[in-house]
Order: sequence, then structure tokens, then C-alpha cells
Amino acid sequence: MNDRIGLILAGLSFAIATPCHAAGVTAGSLIESTATASYDSAGGRGTVSSNRIALKVDEVIDLAVTSLDSGPVGLSGSTAVLAFSLVNTGNGPEAMRLSTRAVAGSDFEPVVQAIAIDSNGNGVFDEGVDQLIQPGAATPEIAPDGSLRVFVIAEASGAAADGQQGRVTLLAEAVTGTGSPGVSLAGQGSAGVDAVIGSSGGRAQANGTLVIQSATVSIAKSASISDPFGGSEPVPGAFVTMTLNTQVSGSGTVTDLVVTSPVPVGTRYVESSLTLDGVALSDIADTDSGSVNKDLVEVRLGNLAGGASRAIVYRLQIQ
Repeated sequence: MNDRIGLILAGLSFAIATPCHAAGVTAGSLIESTATASYDSAGGRGTVSSNRIALKVDEVIDLAVTSLDSGPVGLSGSTAVLAFSLVNTGNGPEAMRLSTRAVAGSDFEPVVQAIAIDSNGNGVFDEGVDQLIQPGAATPEIAPDGSLRVFVIAEASGAAADGQQGRVTLLAEAVTGTGSPGVSLAGQGSAGVDAVIGSSGGRAQANGTLVIQSATVSIAKSASISDPFGGSEPVPGAFVTMTLNTQVSGSGTVTDLVVTSPVPVGTRYVESSLTLDGVALSDIADTDSGSVNKDLVEVRLGNLAGGASRAIVYRLQIQ
């Protein structure tokens, strides 16, 4: 900090033009100081004032970046959004340059598609609404104590497997300058005062983590036969109970899952025999998830998370 600040002695009266912020008095604020002496003399009681000292406060450049995500962000589609808070902890307005890089030692290297700031302040990335920031470009000026929510939109690289994690660093650097704490940049601060690099060095960073949440579906189909003679032979007139065990594996979620099974030639579907997890479904297309026409059984399972399993059962009769 400029040596002239150190000249102000305890016990003097101060007048400060603006309130304090994260790094103290706002940059460019005028600090004025005078001293008064009172005394008795042969002529009576007297007072005398010192000269007035007026100082302008230098700008301290400081910032902080933190992740706003409570843990790894799941990547189940093509992209995921990481959220960060960028705070100007200095005492003057400052724009910040933003960039990203992958963190060494991750299971995979995320590919950053875009950096954006939360232009409408709703806490959610809105494509086409939130302002995109090109890597290395600057944000709008952030007021002292002000903050921006920053989004990093990323995707996985290569053939990342379920459960693998990739980390991304968001780096912010003050446009006015960076360097060792205490370095003074003459005339570079707000309102033409000197700028002094704060404890952050004028730069800050934080990591965000993506985790792959993929899901796969498997179907195991089995059949049991009951023939007209009390046996289990596939003869004409025998009934065949078909079971479709549908299993979702992985940590992700599949959406709009529909299971279909054609009615084989030489058989007929037995009316009202369709069930899902033991619950009867109607044969017609209505509000439940099942339907059957003369040659196709269909059950709509909707969205299922990894670990879920559903059992579809229906009966056929061999002609």
C-alpha cells in the first residue's frame, strides 16, 4: 500500500467519504484528517488547527472463486453444467478474465464447450439467454463485494465409463493485473488511484467435478409351457407363459423405456393375461402402461434409474 497511508497518526480526526467493503474503504475514497490543540495562555483559552491532510484510498485487487455444486455433477446426457461463484473481494470495481483447464489425474479429461455468466440471475444455465464468455475474455465489471454466478458447460472425452470422474478448473484473473501481494500498479486503480495486488495475487480458481452416469438395459426372456395333457410340451393347445425381466444397470437413468414383444406366428395372445410386476394391465391403449394388438405386446416403462427391474408377464396359446 502507498506509504502515505502510513502517515496518518492515531488520535487525529478522520473524515471518510464512503462506507467500507470487503477490502476496506472503497477505492478512490477521500480520507481527510486535521488535528486541533487547545491551550491556556495569558490571553485566555485558545485553539489552533493543523494543516489538513487529504488522502485517496488505493484499490486493492482481490477475488475469490468457489464451486457451488454440492458434489460431482452427473453427466447422463451429452453435457453437464458446473456452477461457480466469482466474488470481487477487493475495494474497487474489477472485470475478471475467465479460462478453464482439465485437472491432471482425473479418470477422463472433460471438454469444455462454453463458459457463461448467469445473466438473468435465476441460478440455472439458460442457453441463448446467459452471456457466453470466450476463454480468456473478461466478465463485465464486478462491484466491490459483488459476485457473479459462472457456468462451465462440459462434456466427456473418449469412452468414459459409468462412475468415472473428470475435473475442470475455472480460473479467474483480474483484468487490471496479477502478481505478488503488495505489488503496486501506478495509476491503474479505480478513479486513477494506484492499484495494489491483494492476498489472492489477483487470481483465484476452483475445481468442479463431472461423474459419468450412464445406464444400460437388458431383457431376459423366459417361457414356461403347460400342455393339455398335464405336461410341458409345446404342442397345439398348450399355453406358454412368457416372462420378460427388464433390468437397468449403471448409475444413470434411462428415459421413455418401451418394451415390445411380437406375438409369434402359430400362437395367439390370451386376452387379459398381461401383468407388470404382478399388477394386471388392460389390453387396450388407455391410461395404464400396457397394450396389445393382435400381433404385438407393448409395455411403456417410462423413466427407470440404474438398479431398477420390472417383470412383464403374459400368456400365449399354441394354435
